[in-house]
Amino acid sequence: MYRTKIIEIDENEPFKNDLLNRKGYADNLTAIVNKINQPFVMSINSSWGTGKTTFLKMWKCQLDNEDEFKTLYFNAWECDDSDDPLLAMLTNLESLIDNPEEKRTFKNVIKYAKPLLKASVPIATRILTQGVIDISKINLEENIEKSLLEIAEKTGSLEYESFKARNKYRELLSEALEDYQKKIDKRIIFFIDELDRCRPSFAIELLERVKHLFSIEGYVFVLAMDGNQLTSSINSLYGEKLDSHGYLKRFIDFEFSIPSPNVKEFINFRVNSSTFMGLLPQNHLIWSIFITLIEHKKVSLRDIHKIFNFP
Repeated sequence: MYRTKIIEIDENEPFKNDLLNRKGYADNLTAIVNKINQPFVMSINSSWGTGKTTFLKMWKCQLDNEDEFKTLYFNAWECDDSDDPLLAMLTNLESLIDNPEEKRTFKNVIKYAKPLLKASVPIATRILTQGVIDISKINLEENIEKSLLEIAEKTGSLEYESFKARNKYRELLSEALEDYQKKIDKRIIFFIDELDRCRPSFAIELLERVKHLFSIEGYVFVLAMDGNQLTSSINSLYGEKLDSHGYLKRFIDFEFSIPSPNVKEFINFRVNSSTFMGLLPQNHLIWSIFITLIEHKKVSLRDIHKIFNFP
């Protein structure tokens, strides 16, 4: 099977093999990030197969060469089999921290995040309800209305206390994340890739986690996605009548769409990055005919990408 070659990223010169000339976009986005002094979520929007992930990794590597940033990369699609995006994110984040002192500081983040995980809620509820509601002492036949009100009052009190506890843990988690950022004294840039390929429910929950739990100064989230695909996922979850674009804007502070390369540039890019180059030279007549047909039929970049990956 013919496979696309992975573009090598030079750590010292990240955009050295950038065949789509996108370094300028990275420079402009870095300038924006440098001016932000508040919690910030940015989206990098581009269709599938147009080099979005490669651009993201090149930009990440470029930021790694600057002392004021600490970057983290999270492939959301690889983790969407997890029940809770927060667990997947924190596990990934912790694994990328190799400095022993940073790891010690990060332990508090994990400590206060654990009670907020979805899996912990039913366990906590069972612990809270032990001995508080004794069904055997409630005679439903005697006065069913009074008994049901008694149950409702006790369960309501538990829900109230649970809600207060979760809010307290959110505050403690925010404080731990702030402390971690201050300890390393760098702006933390969290790249989240392949968001549009995730299960709709996982993608939405991840966005909610980012917005509500990581809305902290010093943290910047960069979401790489196909906006059209993600809005379709939102509609599949909440119905076609929902304004999915408006809903998405609730989570994103700044949107940047990578301009699509023209067909000729894209084909040249795919020729250079695939095993086809070994079969036919780039200046071969067949490429001219191929480009003409592609332009005439208005084939999408995604389909061109598929053509170059046929067996």
